[in-house]
Amino acid sequence: MTFIDGGYLRYGLKRMFGHDHIDYAKLRNHIVAVVDSQGIKSELIRAYYYDGIVDPLVDEQEHRRQNKYFEKIRSKKSFEVRLGRVKQTQDSPRQKGVDILIAVDMLTKAYLEHYDVAAFLGGDDDFLDLISAVKNLAGKRVHGFYFTHNVSPDLADCFDIESKLTKDKLQPMMKMRPKLP
Repeated sequence: MTFIDGGYLRYGLKRMFGHDHIDYAKLRNHIVAVVDSQGIKSELIRAYYYDGIVDPLVDEQEHRRQNKYFEKIRSKKSFEVRLGRVKQTQDSPRQKGVDILIAVDMLTKAYLEHYDVAAFLGGDDDFLDLISAVKNLAGKRVHGFYFTHNVSPDLADCFDIESKLTKDKLQPMMKMRPKLP
């Protein structure tokens, strides 16, 4: 199973390419190929994409824009989108509940034996205990995918196997940036 922190991915893509328009099917295939290259021939059961969505009562136009983006991901085979909330703080909008969704799903599915290998795309230090907990379940391995410019060194060290998301690796997966009206 693949677990993707969407906010982390979008931030990294925007920093690297100036936009976040990636072909999610190609990203999924890349993750599977990298895991398979480690001698782990396994079937991808599902790719979970986690993100936050703004309340339509707060900003209906942004909610529609985000929902359209998430619908494109949902339309890809084997993807499931799980959404937390976006709340306005004093400084800026912040995701709420997304990390908890990832943790609950990753731990529950590992405990229920839904997967043996987790591919985790994220870099936040908050996930360190989650990755350790999954690895401590008998026979579970976690392959980490992350941007080198935005990863907790402790988290990177915690993965059983790691794969850095570089511009060269991601370029073939990027879509043309859409023209604004």
